[in-house]
Amino acid sequence: MLTSEKGKMKQLLVLAALLLTFLAIACEESIEGTWEEHHNKGIELFREAQWGGAVDEFSKAIKLDPEQPTSYSLRGQTYLQLNDLERALEDFDKAIELDPDDPAPYINRGHLFRLQEEFDQALADYERAIELDVGLAAPHSGSGGVYQDLGDFEQALASFDKAIELAPDNPGLYTSRGGVYHNLEDFSQALADYDMAIELDPAFTQAFAGRGFLQAELGNTGEAIADIEQALSLTNDLALIDRLEEQLSELRPN
Repeated sequence: MLTSEKGKMKQLLVLAALLLTFLAIACEESIEGTWEEHHNKGIELFREAQWGGAVDEFSKAIKLDPEQPTSYSLRGQTYLQLNDLERALEDFDKAIELDPDDPAPYINRGHLFRLQEEFDQALADYERAIELDVGLAAPHSGSGGVYQDLGDFEQALASFDKAIELAPDNPGLYTSRGGVYHNLEDFSQALADYDMAIELDPAFTQAFAGRGFLQAELGNTGEAIADIEQALSLTNDLALIDRLEEQLSELRPN
């Protein structure tokens, strides 16, 4: 009798396990829409800085088609925005595994390595991206940022020069190069680059901030205050706001 009861219990456990497996499969198969719809919705949410929603949409796209490298690459970028570096690295690695000839995940992984101060690995990824597509500005810009972090301002300048040659209408590149010129104490060139960035995009926060800090250093108080106030009106970046307000308080002592 005891053996019979044990047999029935075993059957019930097996049936329960099968039911759970069926439910899990049913849940996966219940995702409505196509890979393209969820992937594109993820891009839309990413552009709106809705990081959680973007992750959800890219994850749905990946479940629907796990062989699409761009969904991994974009979800990795989203994780990077969320400062989830471990998951971001996993996604960039997977994107590269699926398509080793796409420069995008190398660039993104380079950014991640730079955040982790793994500078050699970052430069290696940027160099690989350049090998794959010599016309991209982003890996040159990324390399410039790494060299700037390392204090190699001449090499940083060369990298940003190349990036600007490839993308002359990108205000961020002029702002970054302006920062390098500032570090090299070539203040006239720094101002010229900040001016160009603002000409290209009159709402480019970082250019106003960079020019404001430089004007303050040069003793041009009125110009510095105007630029810093403009930067404050354009940004919601709390860390930048703190720096700008600190500089403003030094320019306007009580």
